[in-house]
Parts: sequence; structure tokens; C-alpha cells
Amino acid sequence: MRELVRVRGLLLAMALVGAGFALILSVGFALNGPDSSRVDSLIAPSAVIVVLSAIGLVLHIGAAKRAAVPARASRPLDSPVLPPPSPDQLAYAADPMMLGTCVHLQPIERDMRLAGVGTQLSYGQVVFADCLIDLPVLRQRYRIAEPVFYTDSIPGDHPGEPDGAMLGCRAHRSSIGVTPPTSVPPGTPVFPA
Repeated sequence: MRELVRVRGLLLAMALVGAGFALILSVGFALNGPDSSRVDSLIAPSAVIVVLSAIGLVLHIGAAKRAAVPARASRPLDSPVLPPPSPDQLAYAADPMMLGTCVHLQPIERDMRLAGVGTQLSYGQVVFADCLIDLPVLRQRYRIAEPVFYTDSIPGDHPGEPDGAMLGCRAHRSSIGVTPPTSVPPGTPVFPA
């Protein structure tokens, strides 16, 4: 498609230059030549071709510029532009047995994935899980102890953004981001159930 636009633009530019050259020669002959009646008949068509070619070139340039600007996605202006998923994120999404966290958090992450909790690898050893943590049951079932911790007071990244919550490992800088108890959308699963 881009090649077609380039060729069309080149042809319009060539027509404009050729018609302009013919117009200049016609005017020159009309001003200086003895047979001006024959030359006068070339001025009007040459002028029309120059004007039409110029209009076509201007319209083509405008269309090419509009085509070069990508269409704006239908998203709110304040939402971030997300990069495409990395190969690791794609592999994690495709394999429900793959784990992204450190050895201290893997039993919890594994059970989350087996329970059908939506999880997503973010980067490194950081995973996000779409669930609310039932902390007393979690502590009892997994015997949470150092270096593993839970916090629900992570400030939002942007003004007005709700606080976050996570299970983290201080030894490996690994974490599972979860839904904070202060902003639970309806239908959010509770883990462990």
C-alpha cells in the first residue's frame, strides 16, 4: 500500500513538472514567436494540466500524511499504552503449570493457578493475581513466615489510583500482586477458598 502511494505521488509530480515545462515553453513561444496563433492553442490545455496536477499533488500529499498517522486507539486518554507481551509472558499465559515467582511463593502461586485464579506474569519474578487474599486462611494453610510477607498498603502509582496489595518475598524480591481489600470489584475470587 505504501509503495502504491509513493508511485502515485511520483507520477503526479512528474505530470506537474511536465505540464509546467509545456506551459513555460508555450508562453515563451507566444511572447517571442511569429506563429503565435498555433502556440496560443497550447497555453490553455497546459495551464489546465498544471493546475489539475498541482491540486492532485496537494491532495495526494495530504492523504499520504493522513495515512502515515496511525489511528488513535479507542482508549481513555489517561490510560497507559501497554507494550506487547514479552515471550516470557506469552509462555506463562500458555502454560498453566509454569511459575513466575521465587521458591517461597511458588506453592501459593501454583495453587492460585490450579484454582483458576487469573494470573499474569509482569516482569522478572513478579506476578499479578486477580483475587482477594483471605489472610487468616492463607497463614494457616501455607504457614506464612519470613521472608514471605503480606501487605495491603502499597500506594497507587498515580493520583487517585487505589492502593495495592501483595504477597512478597524479601529474600528474592519476588511478589504476587493481588486485589487490595479496600477496592474489591464484584465477583473477585477469594484465595484460598
